[in-house]
Amino acid sequence: MDEKLLLEFNTSYPLVKLFFYKKKFFAFDGKSSCLTQITIKDIKMLLKIAKNNDFRQDALGDFYGLLSNGVFLPGSLRSITPEKKDVEKNIKYNFDNVIPRKFIIEVTQECTLRCKYCYYSKNNENRVHAKTNMTHEIAKAAIDMYFKTYTNALQDLSSEKRTRVIKIAVPTLSWWGGEPFLNFELIKWTKEYFESLPWENYGITLNDLVYSVVTNLTLINSEIIDFLVNNNVYTFISIDGDKIQHNTNRIFPNGKGSYDVVESNLELLLGNNPEFCKKYVCLQAVQADNIDTIAAAKFINDTFKDKVINCQFLTQSYWNGEQKKKNKPIETFDFIFYENLYHTFDNLSSDEFYRMLSDNNNYYDLFKGIFEFENAISLDSPRGSNNFYRTFSCPIGIDVIFVAADGHLHMCNKSDYSYPLGDVSQGIDVNELKELYMKYYAAFCEQCKACWAFNFCKVCPATSMVNKTFRTKDIDMCRMSRFWLFDVVYSYIILQKYPKVYSLARKYYKEKLSKQSFLSNEGAIYKNEY
Repeated sequence: MDEKLLLEFNTSYPLVKLFFYKKKFFAFDGKSSCLTQITIKDIKMLLKIAKNNDFRQDALGDFYGLLSNGVFLPGSLRSITPEKKDVEKNIKYNFDNVIPRKFIIEVTQECTLRCKYCYYSKNNENRVHAKTNMTHEIAKAAIDMYFKTYTNALQDLSSEKRTRVIKIAVPTLSWWGGEPFLNFELIKWTKEYFESLPWENYGITLNDLVYSVVTNLTLINSEIIDFLVNNNVYTFISIDGDKIQHNTNRIFPNGKGSYDVVESNLELLLGNNPEFCKKYVCLQAVQADNIDTIAAAKFINDTFKDKVINCQFLTQSYWNGEQKKKNKPIETFDFIFYENLYHTFDNLSSDEFYRMLSDNNNYYDLFKGIFEFENAISLDSPRGSNNFYRTFSCPIGIDVIFVAADGHLHMCNKSDYSYPLGDVSQGIDVNELKELYMKYYAAFCEQCKACWAFNFCKVCPATSMVNKTFRTKDIDMCRMSRFWLFDVVYSYIILQKYPKVYSLARKYYKEKLSKQSFLSNEGAIYKNEY
């Protein structure tokens, strides 16, 4: 396409993204989430409509039906977030319908390490390394609050629905730090107290309760290992790669790397409890900017993948507004790679294909992204508007219940603690929550109203808040969301050439979705959907 014509189209239709593949144009309309094939003639017609501002039926021609339903509307969005009255309604709806998905207590703010990328190490005035331990009184109040919130959500469900919900949104207790095992006595006590509550009144057995802990694994002994194994505790262990990569950031207070200690303790855990590790141990690696992330991931997969339930690779979070300055990359897509990949899949039997998806998380993540996109777009009767009221975030204060060591409630474990939403004695302060939402939405700027990927925006309120101020305008996540969607749309377009691969992948995705577990729950769970 002529560059001048493309520039003119992008200016007139900022919410429409054009994709070119095999001499064909495809248009994704962000306002209606419609993806359709389009011609140069169509593009010129749309430019004429936008230029003349003429929306009479005889002037619109073949586009009359689409435009009358809000598809291919020129210009930016007029509104993108809810108004104050709608925020109040959304909060009430969430607290009436969302089943808490995670319950996390910070048992201590003390840590054995001083990881360079950790929010505790970034001169954060609200969240710092301290010797603050959660008390039994705060822990008890937190657990009581969670129990009441969780069981209240089950009250009006039928026995059949309740059973389904409990399998998806399992009652859970997660221990967080600092390094949680520095307060191991409280961990043991909270588990006992958690199990002493009358779960059986709601059809919940002790076997339904799920426990998890996130640890740097610098503290381990036979008692801790026995506790983890005997109670089937999902154990998330931080290890960033081989010795060089890991020791770049994960250091003791004296500056010495922690790899040797972690590796030794991990081998102790793996060697004596192989079956437990295959079911309950997950390795988490931060893909920091200052390490060789490819080498780190290869080392972890090659060394540990077959010994644990999962290996997760996490993007480095930026705290206190710190962001590594990068040159803005140009949108590119490796057509040959994806065509060859789909062609390879096309020549596999169904069993071979499923085995590849099972063995390689990257392949499953590819199709997961594609089908999440397909589920979100309008294939049959697309409708759009210039006015949107996207909530953008998870249901704050109810989807994830996070209690800090001092008893304050925060958005989640990713926040900088600058905006507490209540405490364990009073619960969530709805007025504070409402103000938080309004500040969050106010941070979305005019640029957001002209973003074709706004419906897939992944700007998290917890990670974008710095000292009570939301920084949604300058964080790297905006760019990454657009690039992620850019890749997904092209992957989806090419996949249509391979109906066999599409069918097999879709079946695998649905089956895996139906078997959601504590490890795979990613989105809010609304009880009215069951």
